[in-house]
Amino acid sequence: AAAARNAALVSLHDQVAAQKARVILDHFRPHTAAQNGGRANAMVVCRSRLHAVRMRQAIDTYLRAQGVALGCLVAFSGTVTDPDTGASLTESAMNGFPESETATRFATRDHQILVVAEKFQTGFDQPLLHTMFVDKKLSGVNAVQTLSRLNRMAPGKDSTFILDFVNEADTIGAAFEPFYDASLAIPTDPNALFDARRELENYDVIRAADVEALAAAWFATSASDRARRESHGSLYTHLAPAVTRFDELDADDQDAFRRALDRFVSLYTFVTQILPLAETELEKRYLYCRLLVLRLPARPTVTLDVDVALTHLRVAETGRQAIALDGDADPLVAFAPDGGGSQYLPGMEPLSEVIKRFNEAFGGLIHEADRLNIDGLGARMVDDALLQAQAVANTDAGFAQVFEDRFGEFVAGHLKGNEELLIRLLDDPDFSGVVKDYLRPWVQARARVRHDAVAPVADLLGREEDQTFELKSTLRWDLAASAKNKVLEQVVVKTVAAFLNSRVGGVLLIGADDDGGVIGLDNDYVSLAKEGHADRDRFRLHLTQLLINAVGEAATSQVTVAIESVDGHDVARVHVEPSAFPVLQQIKGTDGPTLWVRLDAGTRAVTDAAEIDRFIATRWPGTAT
Repeated sequence: AAAARNAALVSLHDQVAAQKARVILDHFRPHTAAQNGGRANAMVVCRSRLHAVRMRQAIDTYLRAQGVALGCLVAFSGTVTDPDTGASLTESAMNGFPESETATRFATRDHQILVVAEKFQTGFDQPLLHTMFVDKKLSGVNAVQTLSRLNRMAPGKDSTFILDFVNEADTIGAAFEPFYDASLAIPTDPNALFDARRELENYDVIRAADVEALAAAWFATSASDRARRESHGSLYTHLAPAVTRFDELDADDQDAFRRALDRFVSLYTFVTQILPLAETELEKRYLYCRLLVLRLPARPTVTLDVDVALTHLRVAETGRQAIALDGDADPLVAFAPDGGGSQYLPGMEPLSEVIKRFNEAFGGLIHEADRLNIDGLGARMVDDALLQAQAVANTDAGFAQVFEDRFGEFVAGHLKGNEELLIRLLDDPDFSGVVKDYLRPWVQARARVRHDAVAPVADLLGREEDQTFELKSTLRWDLAASAKNKVLEQVVVKTVAAFLNSRVGGVLLIGADDDGGVIGLDNDYVSLAKEGHADRDRFRLHLTQLLINAVGEAATSQVTVAIESVDGHDVARVHVEPSAFPVLQQIKGTDGPTLWVRLDAGTRAVTDAAEIDRFIATRWPGTAT
């Protein structure tokens, strides 16, 4: 996210806009402005309203410097405040006439360039548009709709041209491929709408009483009254309980609930355009969900705590390509069965694929038999206590330097009996570079787990959650409601299952909050109390049985539960070793198994059969589900 913020700072820099403006005008004026019988127009597609403002200003500056009379317009909605000058800018103010005239003015010889941000990217029919300069990431239908603005016939128009600053030709080709030659759509099953509703109910955020209350208030108010801001408070009152319950979910469930909510709203809108649904209750729920989407708190944003200065930049041509389509595409699916697309997991490439790439790059210098030696080298590094501490103490970049400094030491110690591989790893920088790139992320993550499994619990408190480390305040006690809540137990179960399915395992602390405070297990002990059984033993037995019920005895054998005292309170350390086989969970109310996986600092559910097969094929090659 920080990288994205840095990229945004660079893209908004005055010099970047100036260079792009020069490229745009130096191409358009001598090359394509003469098309369409001398009436060719150009559109510049920007990634944001502020980018559009800066681009329009840069184009005007360059035109004045060159003494060229060429009209340029800008199109964006609302008001943009320039963070550098504080100026508030609107489309009409910058163009000098009302927004309603922008499209017609663009059709005249007085204005040949239109800079846009979202506006005019879809549904805009201007036959004179010949050239497009794209400075925004495009994909899927958005790419097709945007670039298809060029696909309008006009007298003398026999070509079009696109200059793209940011997209790859393969990405644009993939976006157009499904629509080339013929488009076949797989029908959307209306029952998916009811499945989406049931998925929402799993989170107990939306309750029937609140839905009914909002619907009664909504339909008792006229459309004109609802449009007035003063009436919003009475309607939003009925959304407040759901927002409160949403806030009480952990971060993973909040993300999952957002996806389920968006899926239900989208499916309802889509299905009801095709089929009449005589479902009053469903219509009320849709109304509630549609408004709740707008009331949920915004996702956390990233801020940069350091100043970033642009020191070097260059806008350079990377190539000229014609994107060919073959029309051989799979049918389109309006809504994927699991509500989302593929989830690509980092570090999931099997070593056999790495070996294949070695052989392609280095002429067969490594064989399948070397796999054990390379894996053994990584395991030897993980066993090193100093490297474990360094894996925890350093950032990814810092650990990369540590790994580089100590790699030769471990190679020499581990491969004494394999001179051929030893020489290649020490003397061939290209070859050793590929090996390091494969081993380093696994060694770093695995070393962290080994460290966290034995380090004093007090040393782990306050650390940020990551791919291998997570904190939970309680096992089953709802602190907000002051009551037992078995839903919380399933949060722990899915985290353990995701650690089992990872390549490196993980450590979960129960009884500590995200800020490093010790909550303790006292409330859990009370909820599990049984005469004649010690609290710690009862807790361990209960958690172990939960895991056995969810993932089976074999997988649970890879989990160790230890309880330590910190500041007078007990905290449970759950150490999870990676499983040697896929760990699938059958969840009540679902059709198929669920595979829990770890993505960054969160746990995600994979339910699509094809996605589960793909994950298993990379994580456990040769294993069938």
